[in-house]
Amino acid sequence: MMWFKIKYKLLAAGIFALIFVSAALIMIETYVSSQVILSYFRTVLVSLISTTVIAILVDQIIRRDIIDLVFDKIGVGEILKESGLSKLNKKRMNENLEHYISESKGSIFISSMTGKNTIHHHYDEIKSALIRGVNITLLTPDKNSVFLTKREGEGHSETIYKDEAEFVISTLQSMCSEIEAASQAAKGSISLLSHHEIPFCFSAIFDDNHIIYAPYLYKTPGGNTASYSFTGSNGFGFKSILKSMDELTRDSTVTFKWPEC
Repeated sequence: MMWFKIKYKLLAAGIFALIFVSAALIMIETYVSSQVILSYFRTVLVSLISTTVIAILVDQIIRRDIIDLVFDKIGVGEILKESGLSKLNKKRMNENLEHYISESKGSIFISSMTGKNTIHHHYDEIKSALIRGVNITLLTPDKNSVFLTKREGEGHSETIYKDEAEFVISTLQSMCSEIEAASQAAKGSISLLSHHEIPFCFSAIFDDNHIIYAPYLYKTPGGNTASYSFTGSNGFGFKSILKSMDELTRDSTVTFKWPEC
């Protein structure tokens, strides 16, 4: 904090110096040729800009060294590496799901409140993924789950989740019908599973190698919560989320499946 204060004081002093020099140059204009004034002005300006740039660079280097030193002392870097945590996002809505769905080659697993936003906003990407051979699993609470009723009590309309659950099924049916009508030989599959457990988080797992995880917080829209990304299958954070989702999948029932066989 002290360095920030010093840096901005130096910057302010530089600005005042520039004003002072400019005023002085104007006053002596009648005694010195314009070319000399212009040359002197350029020299001062370049010096001030150089000083400012150096101050900013030094600030960045010092801050980075301090952060690295603190992280090394408390072992944060090692913890992050062992957990597999690769990224933090202020809001889950800022996660680039479109990119991950489009780039997936083997499997996509998404656990959410109803799946409505995923299907609605990424319809084309999901459809393309099915055609190229990606196996997709959507996991949501049963539309009659008591936990959805609790969530509705936080300010959502009484029937919002039931309506969204029906929307997801009808949209999936339309998507699969479009693929069949176009005589496109889809190599992938899609399943919608429902459960009666607490919907504690949004989880998206791509090719068993990348996870986007975001908790559901009290009276907070899911898209506005912070999200965490885990990359690589060896981190303990990655493994714990994957294990939890696998167990929840085994305790779920199939609501929709395509192709049926």
